[in-house]
Amino acid sequence: MSIFKRYIGNKEFYKELLIVASPIAFQQFVSSIVNALDTFMVSSFDGSTATAAVSIANRYFNSFNAILIAIAISCSVFIAQFFGAKRQDRLKQMFGINLIVISIFAILAFLIGYFFNEQIIDFLIGAVKQDDVNSVNYRKYAIDYLSIVVISFLPLAITNALTFTFRPIKMTKVPLISAFAAAFVNAIGNYILINGYLGFPVLGVKGAAIATLISRFVELAILVIYYYIKKPPFYGKLKEIFSIPKILVEAVFERAKPLVFAQFLTQMMFIIMMFVYARLDEGNPTIIASISVTQTIVDLVIVLVGGMGTAASILVGTRLGAGKIQEARDNARWQLAYVFVFSILSGLVMIALIPLVGPLFGFKEHEIGLLRTIMILYALSLPFMFYAINVIFVTRAGGYTKAPIFISNIVYYCIKLPIILLFVFVIPEAYEKMTFLHTILASLGLDTSIVVFIFMLERISEVIRAIVAFYIYTHVNWWSNINKTV
Repeated sequence: MSIFKRYIGNKEFYKELLIVASPIAFQQFVSSIVNALDTFMVSSFDGSTATAAVSIANRYFNSFNAILIAIAISCSVFIAQFFGAKRQDRLKQMFGINLIVISIFAILAFLIGYFFNEQIIDFLIGAVKQDDVNSVNYRKYAIDYLSIVVISFLPLAITNALTFTFRPIKMTKVPLISAFAAAFVNAIGNYILINGYLGFPVLGVKGAAIATLISRFVELAILVIYYYIKKPPFYGKLKEIFSIPKILVEAVFERAKPLVFAQFLTQMMFIIMMFVYARLDEGNPTIIASISVTQTIVDLVIVLVGGMGTAASILVGTRLGAGKIQEARDNARWQLAYVFVFSILSGLVMIALIPLVGPLFGFKEHEIGLLRTIMILYALSLPFMFYAINVIFVTRAGGYTKAPIFISNIVYYCIKLPIILLFVFVIPEAYEKMTFLHTILASLGLDTSIVVFIFMLERISEVIRAIVAFYIYTHVNWWSNINKTV
């Protein structure tokens, strides 16, 4: 019993976690709904074809946005510890670093996505069957959506810089309010523009992209107004914000490089897998739609758990900054146990929702089998995936930013990718010979296509990630006080 007690926190921990985590978790959840709404609401325009098109275009958007967030999170590690040490001058300078670096990457993401949208979509979806209306529309919708939605990188850069500076200093309510406003505007905009209500023309996926763009500017406006009115601890004149000492820049880049590099490799893996599934589907959007819808649902669960992880990182980081090492380690252990239990419950809920998801996203009857199989496999892998993700959160709070390289990148590129590429491009006939696996899947009422086999390999890699994460958490001295070095 004493072993289990080590993983159960005291009342003060859960109270503080709830206070800090709830706004963060709901803000991330609501913010994710902005893109999820596009995926959901365009299904009324052209079913799974429009759903897959928006999903494939969002793969580019989400990948670059994840890199922007990785930069912001790298800075938030310092911000949390400086806040714990009550160093207001450093908070202002960290906001300046955050703003500059994120803006540079956001402008780059916009330029690439805007001027090379056709090339990006053609790479992701592969060959288009010119005699297949669904296949042609699939490509057209994806290009239309991407060419507009990439503009939202520009307001999103400043939004991320503000949000990830507000969070570590425990000012979490206004990002939540701005996210709610963005989701509301996006939902109304989608309703009006996709199917052409209130006198507007029918714009389809273009309407969804325009609504998203408008919502991102609304979100930014709320944050900027709040920043100037409330004048948070990192508020300052331009000279205070952008007069950044060299030692701080070097320290931030030293810590941020592994994290940003790891996130870049992780997003490249997602793009490669999208490429692989598109080749398996040969221009038919069913597979992409099934995987993307499942990922959309999982993302909504991840942001709730991730919100708890972010909150725990803040609790751990502020304690480390204040020199409370043992208290920080206790908080980390309690948080990991909580997330593992919550992820099991999340997986059960996800399985229970399967009958509702297909009709909700416009899937035809013959397409639902694959969707159901993918959702079940994903749900079973959630505890392992969430544990690995949150070990990264916790160790990052202490400044150990190499964790994602070992936990994600090495597992993905040295184990997962070679095996999947082998079965897809070198020996695709091998799976057909695995009759025992076909029998097992069929007896469970699951889809038996090679897509399911490849997806199973993906999910097994999450188990390996969890094992690596456990080793790092228990063997690496990740708890350090960054504040002492800068």
